[in-house]
Amino acid sequence: MAKMTGAQAVVRCLEHEGVEYVFGMSGHGNLPLLDALCDSTIKFIEVPHEQIAVHMADCYFRMTHRPGIVLTTLGPGFTNTVTGMADAMQDCSAVVMLSGNAPVSHSGVEAYQEVSFHHDGSQEEVLRPIVKRTWRVSHHRRLPYILGRALNFALSGCPGPVLVDVPMDVFSMTADFPSPDSRARRVARQRSAASDEDIARALKILGGAERPLIFAGGGVLLSEATDELTEFGQYMHIPVITSLIAQSAMRNDHPLYGGVTGAVGTPTAHFLASHADAVLALGSRFSDMDCSSWNPEFFFSPSKAKLIQVDIDPTQVGKLFPVDVGIVADAKTVLRQLTTAARKASAPKRRSAWLEEFEEVRERWRKEIEAAQKSDECPIVVERLVAEIRAVLPPSGILLAPLGARYFVAQHFTVVEPGTHIVASGHGTMGHVVAGALGAKLGRPNVPVVCLTGDGGFRSVSPALAVAVEYNIPVVWVILNNCSYNIIELYQNRFYHREIGAVFKTPDGKQYNPDYVALARAYGADGVRVERPDEIRPSLLKALGSGRPFVVDVVVTQRPKLRASGFWEANRYLKLGWNETDDLSVARGFGDSF
Repeated sequence: MAKMTGAQAVVRCLEHEGVEYVFGMSGHGNLPLLDALCDSTIKFIEVPHEQIAVHMADCYFRMTHRPGIVLTTLGPGFTNTVTGMADAMQDCSAVVMLSGNAPVSHSGVEAYQEVSFHHDGSQEEVLRPIVKRTWRVSHHRRLPYILGRALNFALSGCPGPVLVDVPMDVFSMTADFPSPDSRARRVARQRSAASDEDIARALKILGGAERPLIFAGGGVLLSEATDELTEFGQYMHIPVITSLIAQSAMRNDHPLYGGVTGAVGTPTAHFLASHADAVLALGSRFSDMDCSSWNPEFFFSPSKAKLIQVDIDPTQVGKLFPVDVGIVADAKTVLRQLTTAARKASAPKRRSAWLEEFEEVRERWRKEIEAAQKSDECPIVVERLVAEIRAVLPPSGILLAPLGARYFVAQHFTVVEPGTHIVASGHGTMGHVVAGALGAKLGRPNVPVVCLTGDGGFRSVSPALAVAVEYNIPVVWVILNNCSYNIIELYQNRFYHREIGAVFKTPDGKQYNPDYVALARAYGADGVRVERPDEIRPSLLKALGSGRPFVVDVVVTQRPKLRASGFWEANRYLKLGWNETDDLSVARGFGDSF
């Protein structure tokens, strides 16, 4: 036991956990904790808006698999985190948020920006639907215990965000606190295994199949199971496809890699998914965007394929598809078990016909996209830009992509090393990767980090530039500048043949955007504008070699070619009078019809 403030006890616990950074914004509700950080090895990263802090913590976790810590005050500081926390929850990021709140003695009187509209001191209720767990610290003696439990919840099983809400008087109260024991509250063994019986059943299905397939989701990355995935696929001669978030689960130039599924996935992946007779699904929640709204013409179905589903979260198994074998376990462990069992069994089938069909489809796809990647069109086409980023970014370099551009990345960017790709996924927040790139760079400081972002996304959280300059975080932002929320504009023109609220323009109808290069320099960063394809590569090399925060503002086409080969049910409902027709063609991709 040692006498200290509650805030000092929190900091000591975080130090014991090995925390490097706390991301957040100062306010009167967290001043005691900020003061305690002054005497700590932990670095506080101040942000101009709390959403930026959560996105940074989220992507820091994705790079390091260590908890991302966020500090906020009460009231608006707290509510500014909601969108970021929803992102972290959807994509299974272990973000631990510490929030200040009104003093215990003032609970219920709406002092200090307290939220108490339905019951006293209830701001944690705001986050309850979008985090794994919330705690309100009601007594100072509970503080170390609750913090240890929160870290356990955030990191164990399927990772996710948690909240610890602390009244400000508990932060500043002096008392005897025990030595940190957060790690003593962690489960001893994370790598849960499948039973021998389930491994045997799964291997029998895969071994006997003529057209087996592996569908890898984000759980493979969280489990750090990329090597095991490749080893098992190679040994069994089974092709691998991935969800968008898991594109870096396997080298994209591997002979067995079939691409990404979804409305704007790859035709190779959809061919494999729709023709498979046995599927091993690893760590995926089977989202509609990844699974072509579960349409069997583009994705597998129980009537065509036997399904083995592996997930650390028991609520995911069998949620959307009935399973032939359902396994609640760690993906890395299960893949090791499967490989070991397979090597002890008879030699696997070669499945030459299946692999030859796959290669034919993939080769046709390669030829289709190669020409676009070499395009000299002006304004610049996104395919050329993505190919140029791949050409200059080393294999270990990190690329982040937002909601719209992620489809071009899925089709035109070859991920070489596992875990080098972050994509806006489940919640799909505009601007997520603009701020998240800073956390990714702090997580992997020795590799270059490039954020490909739309101009709308960059507008939404452009103050992230201030954080980059203030803390010398040399991220490169490549802006797709076409003066619009381009995907929304394309949808509007396709379905309604007019546009509102999606194009940036002045009252006289002229297209408008800020001067992003001037904006970068105003913040203290650097920038360059690119208008021709031959300017892309030298500009990117200049940005990456500068060692500074850098904006590359690229003028791109307003009519990108989204090579959609999948299906998305939402397209059906965007059509006016959809209920008066059985025509589903509007949902069968959308790339060629703009």
